[in-house]
Parts: sequence; C-alpha cells; structure tokens
Amino acid sequence: MVGVYHSRFGMNERAELWRDVKMNLRFPIIIGARSSVFLPFDDLGMIIVDEEHESSLSSKTLHRDIKLVM
Repeated sequence: MVGVYHSRFGMNERAELWRDVKMNLRFPIIIGARSSVFLPFDDLGMIIVDEEHESSLSSKTLHRDIKLVM
C-alpha cells in the first residue's frame, strides 16, 4: 500500500497518516508534498523530489529543510 500526504487534506486525514507512519502500520511508501519529509519516519530510505524545476521549490530551501529532518 502507498500512503498520500498533502497539506490540502483535512487535519484528521493528516493526523491519521502521521499516526500510521509513527506506528509503522500500513505504508512502506509515502507520496506527498514537501511537508511529507517531516512525517515521523523510523527508517527513511529515500527521498525523491519531482518538479524540482518549479519556481516555488528553490534548491537552497529544499536542502535546508531536509537537513533539518536528517
């Protein structure tokens, strides 16, 4: 199964997925917006960034945000 995380989801949906990730319940793979890197992964194996050419996604910001998580 694959989980989907996006800021446009309701608070309950995001909280449910956050809990499932924290407890390793259902999703070995999460597809989501940039904010999904802040989910409570125990073993984060890979991050794939799509749309890196997007003007709202500056590489400086992305790298800084990911370094904070790692």
